[in-house]
Amino acid sequence: MVKKNQKNKQLVSQLSNFSKHNEQLSEQLSYASALNKIAETIISNDNTSDILETMVAIIGSTLNIDRSLIYKIDFAKHQIIDQCEWLNPNTLNIVSFRDTYNLDVFIDSCTFMKNHRTWLETHVDNYGSCFLRDGSGDVLHNYMNIKSALYYPFSFHEQEYYCLTFDQVNQCRAWREEEINFIASVANLVEIALQKINLLSEQRQNQEALRLSEERFYRVFHYSPVSMTLTNLDGKFIDVNQCCLKMHGHSKEEFIGHSPSDLNLWVDIHERAKFFKELTENGFAYNHEIKSYKKNGEIFDSLLSGVVIDLNGEKCILGTKSDISELKQYQRELSRLNSLNIIGEMAAGIAHEVRNPMTTVKGFLQLLSTKSEYQKHENYFNLMVNELDRANFLITEFLSLAKNKPIDLKILDINSIIENLLPMIEADAIINEKYVTLELNQIDNVLADDKEIRQLILNLVRNGFEAMSPYRILTIKTVMQNGKVMLVIKDQGKGIPPEAFDKIGTPFFTTKDCGTGLGLATCYSIVVRHNSSITFETGTTGTTFYVSFNAASSVNHV
Repeated sequence: MVKKNQKNKQLVSQLSNFSKHNEQLSEQLSYASALNKIAETIISNDNTSDILETMVAIIGSTLNIDRSLIYKIDFAKHQIIDQCEWLNPNTLNIVSFRDTYNLDVFIDSCTFMKNHRTWLETHVDNYGSCFLRDGSGDVLHNYMNIKSALYYPFSFHEQEYYCLTFDQVNQCRAWREEEINFIASVANLVEIALQKINLLSEQRQNQEALRLSEERFYRVFHYSPVSMTLTNLDGKFIDVNQCCLKMHGHSKEEFIGHSPSDLNLWVDIHERAKFFKELTENGFAYNHEIKSYKKNGEIFDSLLSGVVIDLNGEKCILGTKSDISELKQYQRELSRLNSLNIIGEMAAGIAHEVRNPMTTVKGFLQLLSTKSEYQKHENYFNLMVNELDRANFLITEFLSLAKNKPIDLKILDINSIIENLLPMIEADAIINEKYVTLELNQIDNVLADDKEIRQLILNLVRNGFEAMSPYRILTIKTVMQNGKVMLVIKDQGKGIPPEAFDKIGTPFFTTKDCGTGLGLATCYSIVVRHNSSITFETGTTGTTFYVSFNAASSVNHV
């Protein structure tokens, strides 16, 4: 009987040991499964906000804890910042404690874990020294109603670390070595997860920064008011903006994949060589004044810059070009006006001093020519008087160039002035075997000086007659255009040569054999004094001058 009882006790002991072994094995399998799920979450999940949430749920359910959290302990910001939280659905009256806390509340315990890199636990019946010193034990157990808590620090950096937090709210809990070992393994995986989250976050930030950078570049490139191009190092166009297309007149399809040489954009190959030499040597070339072709063959002045950039890992040339034709025209106009002003001031200064002796000489010549003894020299006297008259005419033209010449402004009808001048113009046309036609439309009055407008019209008409061969027609036209009164004088001559465009209106410049070069200069001066504008168009079939006046109704005057 005694032997039988001993055998029964041995059997019960063996069964008990076997049961414990099975429990331990089951627990280890549970931990291994949890660690495997956590690893799979890290590998397969790229949703940064979901990774930690999934992990704390796996950890909390595996340990059968009431609440599990991950905090970031930030000494630089002096804060305890929650990262994620899991609440056990089977725990009654469980509440969330996700929040950011002032580090001062838990300063002793947090500093201890930072310095010693070890875990801490606290219980309602045994706070622990750290939680006693800073008073956090009362906060945890009396205010938050936590029975037991374990804090496991990991992922240490200079001013921060992370902490796995486990709360038991309904009963105290003693932590076994196996559970601590499991938590240590979990902490290693969570650190890996945090590294992945930081990497993913950095990648997304970089991708967003790249997207924003590309978007900004796209907007700057395509909506720039300056012509912009992208070419590879072989000189082929990769992309061009709308301003470039408009400037040159080519389509985008004609640009892409072709070089400037293919499209014949450069006028001077020496300018091209100089630009690319500087670009190659320095990696950039700024503000080269060049001449460029449009698709229709028109030449225009431009300012070209370029810089070598890295675009998506490929070296490219970003080029910018500005059409400076108008600027150059303004510069030429300013130079011409300065010339007019200087000559006008000189003329005003010497005119009277020259005219007085000339008048005396002319008077004595006319007096002597009446003497009988000089009759045989009458032709010489007439020649000298004519030359003096010509000199006096030049002085008068000189004075017309003066910028500050006083003018008598009145409300005038240009059509009436033209009609009054028509007999004189027709007589001149008949003498020169030319024809003149009028196209006078209804126009507004202008505020102008009558004598100067007459001189303007006569000078332009005479220039037109002199430019035409016999039996050609000169047209005088008036019209309203964009609220301006337009005087248009069109001849059927040979046109003005391109090399003379920049000099038109400059004193003493003329394309005529016997011209003085003051007629058009006087016209330009008159236009300036009337705050008007003058332009011209020319070709092989003739030249047209356009003079634009402000209507009297739009002019502020006293």
